[in-house]
Amino acid sequence: MTVESLADRLGVSARHFTRVCLRETGMNPGQFIDRMRVEAAQQIIDSSKKGLKEVADACGFHSPEAMRRAFSRVLGVTAAEYASRFRR
Repeated sequence: MTVESLADRLGVSARHFTRVCLRETGMNPGQFIDRMRVEAAQQIIDSSKKGLKEVADACGFHSPEAMRRAFSRVLGVTAAEYASRFRR
């Protein structure tokens, strides 16, 4: 996903989309997408036995490494650390 493609879907300019995203969420579009993907990954990790690669694929991360970096940025722990603490 790019800012341009998301803005096109909404029929607004990329600049306007970014301003609205910042105003409404307090985050730029990239940060917001990371947060949404991490939250989706948390739900899958919490409720399933899927491996981290499967979780990363299901949530739109390019790789488990990309998911690890996003978890670190958003939650301050890696996806593996999160899974070891909270997986049922």
